[in-house]
Amino acid sequence: MHPSLIKPAVMAAAAAAVTAATIGFSSSASAVDPDPVTGGTTTIGVSLSDAVHEALEHIVVLPIRPATATFDPTRKVLEYKFPVTGGDGSVNTFFGDIKNGGGVRIINTESRRSVKLTNITLTIQDDTVSATPGRSTTPIVFFDAVGEHQFVTSQPESFTASDLQVDAAGASYLDRVLDTDAFVAGQHVGTFATTFTNSLDG
Repeated sequence: MHPSLIKPAVMAAAAAAVTAATIGFSSSASAVDPDPVTGGTTTIGVSLSDAVHEALEHIVVLPIRPATATFDPTRKVLEYKFPVTGGDGSVNTFFGDIKNGGGVRIINTESRRSVKLTNITLTIQDDTVSATPGRSTTPIVFFDAVGEHQFVTSQPESFTASDLQVDAAGASYLDRVLDTDAFVAGQHVGTFATTFTNSLDG
C-alpha cells in the first residue's frame, strides 16, 4: 500500500470500512491495539481572511505555551502549532487519540470574557478535535476535521484535513461562555494537520 492515502469526506465511511477489511481488525474497540504516541507536531492553519473575520466578531485567539502562533506572509496563513505529547492513535488502524500540549485562550474583546482550552485531542476514528475548557476536567468536542483527508501510514504517521469546522457542541459552549453569537456549527475555521511517531518507529 502506498504510504499516502487520500479520502474525501463523502467517502469517509466507505474508506474506513475497506481499510478495516483489508488489515483485518475487528469493528470492536477492544480488538484494536494502537501504539503509544511518542511525539510530533499538530498545526491548525487559519487563513488571513478567516482571521480577519474573527477580528470583526471581536474574537482573538492566543496560544498558550508551549504552543506557538506564527504568520506565514507567503501563504497568508496564521499557524498555531502544538507539540504532540501522547495518545494511542494510528492511521494504520484509523483508531485512537493524538494528544497535544499547550492550548489556546479565546477572548471576546467586546464582552471582555475569555476561556482557556487545553488538552487538545484528535480522535482519529471520529474526525473530531476536543479540548478541556477552563478548570473543567471534562473535554468537549469543539471542532470537526472534515473536507479532504490525507494520511501517511509510514513513520512518522500523519493525518491532514482540509476543512476544520466548528462542532455544534463547541459553538454552543463558546457562544455561552464568551457572550457572543460568533460561533456557528459547521463554520469553517481553518485546516488541521498532525504528524506523529509511535512505538512502531522503534
